[in-house]
Amino acid sequence: MIKTVEIKSLEELISKTIKVKEEIINLDKTDKQYGGMIWFRGHANETWELLPTIKRNNFSQYEHRLNTSFYIKSKSRMPNTPRRDDRVFWISRMQHYGLKTRLLDWSESLLVALYFACKNEKSHDRDGCLWVLNPRLLNKKQGYRNTVYHLDSKTVEPFLKEAFSSKPTIEGEYKFKNKVIACLSVEHDLRILMQQSAFTIHDSNLSLQEMNIDKALIKFIIPAKLKKHLLSHLDICGFKSSTIFPDMEHVSEELVNEVEKLDF
Repeated sequence: MIKTVEIKSLEELISKTIKVKEEIINLDKTDKQYGGMIWFRGHANETWELLPTIKRNNFSQYEHRLNTSFYIKSKSRMPNTPRRDDRVFWISRMQHYGLKTRLLDWSESLLVALYFACKNEKSHDRDGCLWVLNPRLLNKKQGYRNTVYHLDSKTVEPFLKEAFSSKPTIEGEYKFKNKVIACLSVEHDLRILMQQSAFTIHDSNLSLQEMNIDKALIKFIIPAKLKKHLLSHLDICGFKSSTIFPDMEHVSEELVNEVEKLDF
């Protein structure tokens, strides 16, 4: 069963996260060099599944079509793009622009993930959650080494190749079929840097909650009544739209919101 804890304050969340890191180091002596590596993902609704967009609502059957169409249409809109076989670049770019992919976003920053759990005012009437993942333990439980790979590593390559294949591999033809792997991002743009992005890549149609990785996951419930309060704390700490999304569109949006809040 996945450990679930309801949070009452930002201070409590930080304190419990520190304890999680300490427990990882104490349980796994080989983890000292990683500093108790944990990743975070914020959900506005605590009932949402840990499943990438391409794996929801039967979209997997259109994965190759979406990826091919994106590649073709991007050539006239994005100058100096690499070859099609640079799958790390293309899947990162597709994720960046909101295409449905087999990547699930995580952050190495607790506060970045908390921002995503609280930012949508339309969801302030329901509990959110903050997922905590031990990526090394996830990989170990999935049959890989007790480490975290980079997105451009050879171990990750079969996952990306499958995403761009017009003929999905038959089960058993590569040993990581129906698996999930945790990997660090390759920084192609400023947003990835600012969000301290990491990914899980999913060949499986099962959500992480449905897989046998309970000890690799912790769920912190964020009560609806706390969201607005937590957002104000995050804003003071510099975690807001224009810093997490460092493009002029979000800068403009933030400036307009600031003016609209002024009492004329």
